[in-house]
Amino acid sequence: MSLVSAYILYDGNSGTFVGDQNKTIQINCERMRAYSPRPAWLLRRLMPGDGTQIQSLLTFELTSNDQDANTLQGYAIEVDGQDSMIDIVTWEALINACNCPDCDDPDGNPVARFYSSGTPAFTPLTLNTYCITRNDDGTGYDHDVAVMAYTGRYVGNMRLRSNLSGVSHYQIEAYSKPQSVGSDVVNTGICTS
Repeated sequence: MSLVSAYILYDGNSGTFVGDQNKTIQINCERMRAYSPRPAWLLRRLMPGDGTQIQSLLTFELTSNDQDANTLQGYAIEVDGQDSMIDIVTWEALINACNCPDCDDPDGNPVARFYSSGTPAFTPLTLNTYCITRNDDGTGYDHDVAVMAYTGRYVGNMRLRSNLSGVSHYQIEAYSKPQSVGSDVVNTGICTS
């Protein structure tokens, strides 16, 4: 039986972030499921309300809209029906530790961490203002189309600031600069026109 030890970031069975506890788990390599380890990311966000509770969401596909300073990377594993996200440098490091014939640490062969200085602390993000320049007539319908194009990428309301000669300027607030849609141009700061 080959055992390895790794730092745990997320307990999938309880759905809780445990990366701040600096704990390791023992992994029985022979009982790991075939699709383990699998690249995973942990999205950490402030819950609506008083801003004191942090929500953690495990995902296997990371988009540029999801990525921010509070996103953690790691590898998801399943052993005996127990899901975890662990902090390792690469999946090869875990496999090499599992296949190490000369390693006989009774607590499990340690796997090198990606976050060698410990899991980064959660940092509340700040809202920034962005101006979206879009070719449309500024009608109510066009405003609805713009809102739908950027849904999920901003906080609060999208405001039409101006429309001159078929060019509209919409202002939003977001934690990170949204990727432009189509021929739109997204600039940081308030709309000047």
